[in-house]
Amino acid sequence: MSETSEILERAERTLRASYAGLETFKNNNGEAKFIGFRNAVTMGRSVTFVLQNLSSTEDSFDEWYDKRVDVLKEDPACQRMVELRNKIEKEGDEGVTNYVKANGTGSQILGELGRNKPSWADGIFIADQYGGSGYTIEHSDTPNEKYYVDFDNEYVDFGVYTRKDSETKERIDAEDDLEYYIRLLAELVDDAKKEFGQSHSN
Repeated sequence: MSETSEILERAERTLRASYAGLETFKNNNGEAKFIGFRNAVTMGRSVTFVLQNLSSTEDSFDEWYDKRVDVLKEDPACQRMVELRNKIEKEGDEGVTNYVKANGTGSQILGELGRNKPSWADGIFIADQYGGSGYTIEHSDTPNEKYYVDFDNEYVDFGVYTRKDSETKERIDAEDDLEYYIRLLAELVDDAKKEFGQSHSN
């Protein structure tokens, strides 16, 4: 396998690792959710670092890459992801914030959580620091446990966002932002394979 092919393969593996982080973020609760987010952001940014190794094997890479990276630099989502990676790696910051806005009576807000509270549960929580909801189990000698459940309630708006849009002031959903960013990276890797992989496929 040529050096160019090896670099392209490493870029693909790094991209898959970013996708894995996204899936962890989407499908988990609690701390695991934010671990997935951090992995998706840091591995996603690393995709571009891996691709830049092609500058040592392909004479036309720099010109090809500069055109594409200029577009990425102007994209607000990409800018946010670069900032988030710096926060994660340099400050240990998750880079995302949870929010909750409730409109309704106590029973309306608790909804199914309140109506279906198990006998073993001691309390209820909605939209914790990880954006999850469920039941608490209290212990006298160890920290309380959280049992997460799916929670969808028309009287409660909650989730996890990266930051507010500078113009509209609306929250930017973390999952949507991350999915969009990784999709752009996938297109970049695919373009690189088409541009530089064909001549090294044998």
